[in-house]
Amino acid sequence: MNNKILELKHVTKRFGGIVAVNDCSLHVDNATIVGIIGPNGSGKTTLLNLINGIYKPDSGEIIFKGRIINGLSPSSIASLGIGRTFQIPRVFKKLTVLENLLVPTVYSNADHSEFLMKAKSLLRFFGLDHLANYYASELSGGQQKLVELARALMMDPSLLLLDEPTAGIHPDLKDKLLHYFSQLKLRGISIVIVSHDTHSVMKVCDKIIVMSSGSIICEGLPRDVTSNPKVIEAYLGGA
Repeated sequence: MNNKILELKHVTKRFGGIVAVNDCSLHVDNATIVGIIGPNGSGKTTLLNLINGIYKPDSGEIIFKGRIINGLSPSSIASLGIGRTFQIPRVFKKLTVLENLLVPTVYSNADHSEFLMKAKSLLRFFGLDHLANYYASELSGGQQKLVELARALMMDPSLLLLDEPTAGIHPDLKDKLLHYFSQLKLRGISIVIVSHDTHSVMKVCDKIIVMSSGSIICEGLPRDVTSNPKVIEAYLGGA
């Protein structure tokens, strides 16, 4: 039985003469958390943008649940079950927190009352229910990240792509986020985390993928990756 929810096969993306992602192959299993780390400019965020359709690969295949999704629009990919958050939260600041969660449901024919109940349930899960009627602009950066994550969950994704979810937030909220990720995994959701926060990633991820200069240089269990000579060289430079 195939346990892979996502697979990339020899994916390459160029911007002019720059190879941002170079012949990358990886897979994500069902109900696992995978971290992608690496120095600035290593291609991590570009890889997420390829998976959710913001960019189209120049070559290679991106396969989600057995289906090639190359060339599909971000909205089409989202409808298949891939949610996404961004390093700088993309909330609607002139809408309330509750209204932000309901945005993905606007064009759905389903019962609005069910979406409302679901939104309120997600706000309780993330401890945001007391802020439901606040404008998103009134929230801290960390709270906005939680709102964006809750909104991504409104359409029941089976895979979440999270770009720097713990960057610039209070340490207490960071610990809560890691707990939420573990809880979502128990619900059967797979998560891919791109992060510079290697300490947090090592605590919560089942597998770590390390990128450098657009290529995957190492992958494995967190304890194995940290001692890999290629990883040490990528972060610290050659002798």
